[in-house]
Amino acid sequence: MSGSAASGNSNAGASTSLAALGGLGGSLEDKDCDLLCPVCFELIDEAYVTRCGHSFCYACIAKSVEIHRRCPKCGAQLTGRDHYFPNFLLNELVARRRLRTKTPASAPLPSPGDTDRLRSLLAAEARHLPLSDVDGMLDVLTRRKRLLEAESAAAHHRLLIWSTWPECWAS
Repeated sequence: MSGSAASGNSNAGASTSLAALGGLGGSLEDKDCDLLCPVCFELIDEAYVTRCGHSFCYACIAKSVEIHRRCPKCGAQLTGRDHYFPNFLLNELVARRRLRTKTPASAPLPSPGDTDRLRSLLAAEARHLPLSDVDGMLDVLTRRKRLLEAESAAAHHRLLIWSTWPECWAS
């Protein structure tokens, strides 16, 4: 009984320390960062794990080992194909994530007018909203903001990598 209470307290401390690190690990979208390839910053496609324990897309790790003979994440020496292996569990997690994020084809895309109408509605009704509704909306918007910032940073990193090492991406 005291073990569960102690683990509850340690989890609270862990989430507090994660919050102190800029909110990392706080939402489902944050956890999905583990499903991104550290080379191409996309959702891992055909996951492979190196002998040093880092996971990448097969194409990314194969190209990196072929050119640099090192792990792109930690720099450990990887001399060939026998130093990285299929990561079946991660492939399953990525497949589940892809299924979860598929948007229904029937969902209409928001128009610029929708954003203006939403803003007007919120401005008019904001004073009538209870705290729980405001917290819920802030949570949704904060997660969306973090996701957009992460996508922007990933695109920036891809451009930086491609401009710095174009030979890595030549077909």
